[in-house]
Amino acid sequence: MLKKIILTIAVIAMAAACFAEKNVILVVSDGTGINAINMYEQFSGKKTVMRSFPTKIFCTTYCYGLDFDSSKAWKDASAQIPDIEGYLRNCTDSAASATAINSGRKTYNGHVNLFSGLEHYDTVALAAKRAGYRVADVTSVSWADATPAGVSAHSIARGRWNPISHELLSNGINDVLGGGGNPWYHTNGTKKEEASYNVISSSDWDDVSKGATPYKLIEDREDFLALAADKNAKGKFLFSPKCSGDMPIADHVPTTAEMAVATLNILKNNNGKDGKGFFFMLEEGRPDHANHANNGENNVAFINALDDAVRAMVEWVNKNSNWNDTMIIVTADHETGGIRNTDGTYFITSNGAGNMPNYEYTTGGHTNCPVPFFVKGGTPGLYNRYIRGKDPVWGKYIDNTDISKGIARFMDIRLIK
Repeated sequence: MLKKIILTIAVIAMAAACFAEKNVILVVSDGTGINAINMYEQFSGKKTVMRSFPTKIFCTTYCYGLDFDSSKAWKDASAQIPDIEGYLRNCTDSAASATAINSGRKTYNGHVNLFSGLEHYDTVALAAKRAGYRVADVTSVSWADATPAGVSAHSIARGRWNPISHELLSNGINDVLGGGGNPWYHTNGTKKEEASYNVISSSDWDDVSKGATPYKLIEDREDFLALAADKNAKGKFLFSPKCSGDMPIADHVPTTAEMAVATLNILKNNNGKDGKGFFFMLEEGRPDHANHANNGENNVAFINALDDAVRAMVEWVNKNSNWNDTMIIVTADHETGGIRNTDGTYFITSNGAGNMPNYEYTTGGHTNCPVPFFVKGGTPGLYNRYIRGKDPVWGKYIDNTDISKGIARFMDIRLIK
C-alpha cells in the first residue's frame, strides 16, 4: 500500500511538473544604456521598478565579427573614462542584437535570424510555440521593425517590412502581435485620404480587416482599455493603434502599459487545458529614436513609459500569477547615443529632481557599451550560470546570446539550432 501511495504521489508530481505554468515576459527597451535610465531617474527623482529586481547585472551586445574586451573599453578604468570614440564605437545594430537575444546566436548587422542569407536561426518563441506555449510580440514602434521582427521572422535585410510583417502574421507563432504602423492614420490620429502600406502590405491589411486571418484587428484606444480590463479576453489579436509609426504619447493611442496588460490578459485566458503559459516580448522602442536624435527630454518621457509598463506588469503578476512561475526580464538591445557625463566620465550625475542631469551625447549612433539586465521571478540566480566576466566599472555581465538560453531552461524547452 505504501508503495502505491508513493507511486501515486510521484505520478501526480510528474504531471504537475509537465503541466506547470511557466511565463516569461521579456522587455527590450531599444537603445537604452544605463545612463538613459539614470537620466530619467535623476530628472524624476524616483527609481525605476527594475532597480528593485533581484538580478541587476549587465549584458554585452556585440554582433558577429566583433567582441567585448573589458581591457579595451576604458581609457582609464580607475577614473571611469570610457573609450566611446574608439573601441566602444564598434557595435551591433538592432537586427543582429534581436537575433542574438531570440536565437542565442550571433549574426551580421542588418540580418534578422539569418546568417549570410543562408542559415535560418530558430528562436525561443518558435521553441515555446512548438511546446504548447502562447506567444506575443508587441512594440511601441512599427511592428515589423528589427526588434519585434527578431521574435519569429527571418530577413536578409531588416528594412523589408512588408515581407517581415507577412511572416509574423502567417507563421502561426504569434497569438498577439502589433504596434505602430497603421496604414490609414497619421501619427496625430487623423485618417489619411490614401493608405500608406510601408509596414504591412495592402493584401495583408485587407485580409486582416475583412476577418480572413485568425487575428482580430484592434485600433481604438477604448478597445485596448477594454482588453486591459477583461479577465476573459480570448482569441488572436493584431494591435494596430491609430498612428503611422512610432506611437505618440497622446490620448488617441494606448500607452505601452495598457497594451502590455491587454496582452497579458489575452495570453492568460488563452492558456487552455494544457496550462503551459506564455512567452511575451514587449519592446519599448522609442528611447532608441530619442537617443539617435540626441534628445534627452524625449528619452526621459519614453523611459517613463517603460517604467509604467514594467510596473503594470509586476502588478499583473502579483494579482494573476506568482514569481515562481513567472519571470520578467528587462534589458536593451544596445546602447544608443554614447551618453556620458559632461566631465568625460561614464556615469551621469544629478542636478536634482526636476532638472536635467549632467550628460552629453557623443554620437548619433550605437555603441558597444554593455546594457543593464534586470530579472525578477523564475528560477533564483538563473543567469548566474551565464556570467562571462566582471568589468571594473559595469561589473558582472552576460552576453545577449545567453538570454534565450536562460529562458529556454526556465520554460523547459529546447532551443533548436
